[in-house]
Amino acid sequence: MKVATWNVNSIRVRVDRCLRFLERHEPDVVCLQETKVLDDLFPREAFEEKGWKVTAFGQKTYNGVAMLHRGELEDVRRGIQDDVDDDQARVLSATFQGTRIVNVYVPSGSRGTTGPRNR
Repeated sequence: MKVATWNVNSIRVRVDRCLRFLERHEPDVVCLQETKVLDDLFPREAFEEKGWKVTAFGQKTYNGVAMLHRGELEDVRRGIQDDVDDDQARVLSATFQGTRIVNVYVPSGSRGTTGPRNR
């Protein structure tokens, strides 16, 4: 199984580039981060026309994750699943051909957060 991951920084801007990547590398699953689009606005038709299935967990303007896949996903989960409401779409997990895949978008940080970059 070939799995790829890509921080696309807006899927609507990079549809053509993503399609070229899929054609060239022929992965089974691609995990996309920072899609920056709500699920109903994800450009799924462009991918579905080429035989890809799309599972998205999106958010307007920021965040958003998605998986492009050639087969069916099982046990799809959106979010961390820790019973805490989270308004940021950053985690999407699923099982593909018996393998659990966890797609996580982890920003590098911003003002007000703790971490090595902001100390």
